[in-house]
Amino acid sequence: MNQENEAKKLKIFTTVNDFQKEDANGIVADKRLIGFGSTSSYINDKGEEQKPNALQVLQHLDRIEKFLKASDIDPRKMPIVLTGDRVVDDNGKEKSETTMVAKYFTNKYIDPETAQTKFINKLMISYGKNTVNPETGEMEYAPSITATRGKNGYVLDSDKYINQQVKEKFIDMSKNVDSYGNSVKFTLGMNDKIKMHNEYPQLANLTNYIVEQGGVAMTEISFAQGRGAVISNVNPIKKENLQKIHTENLEQQINKGLDI
Repeated sequence: MNQENEAKKLKIFTTVNDFQKEDANGIVADKRLIGFGSTSSYINDKGEEQKPNALQVLQHLDRIEKFLKASDIDPRKMPIVLTGDRVVDDNGKEKSETTMVAKYFTNKYIDPETAQTKFINKLMISYGKNTVNPETGEMEYAPSITATRGKNGYVLDSDKYINQQVKEKFIDMSKNVDSYGNSVKFTLGMNDKIKMHNEYPQLANLTNYIVEQGGVAMTEISFAQGRGAVISNVNPIKKENLQKIHTENLEQQINKGLDI
């Protein structure tokens, strides 16, 4: 394979955990939690420690979007849950204090020079929950920030278009690291196992394989001409070789998962 094709590959850390969850009516449902690792501190080529930041979070969301496309999924239908700002509770376990939800969408516009209809990829990151105005009955959406995809990935939109409080919270969460050097963790917003198998068979088959191999893998994505993003390889990782797999983090992510 030539160097140009090699350069178009990317890898994304992928974890899959099956569990059951009982609702308020006592009905137990099968769930599947899919994670995509976290942003974290790292050492660059100069031997300098680089702290995580908001740009890294946006870059990671860009990689997840490509993973979804490679799994034959419209990213606009699949929110991503971001958790961060972990603190130690009374039991000595680290828990996330901040949860945000990222959603992919597209904007349509008319090119003023060509008068042609074009589309631009966007990303919305919301903080808080949607509420219904008790007086008007109208939906009031959670405050959010947006980002626009450019040649080098997503970039936050101008301050005049986004909520400043959410922006500050997002930037702070991106920088804050836990005792293991991890910052923001990423999980798929949909965890209904039956829905996954019925509506997203390619993702179901991929995650079935990862579960069979121990639940942790490095997924490789290539970009084929005429096909776009495709999953080209899945390399299982033995859990005993991981230094940062913690049961309490799994429990936190399960509780933060969205049922959609």
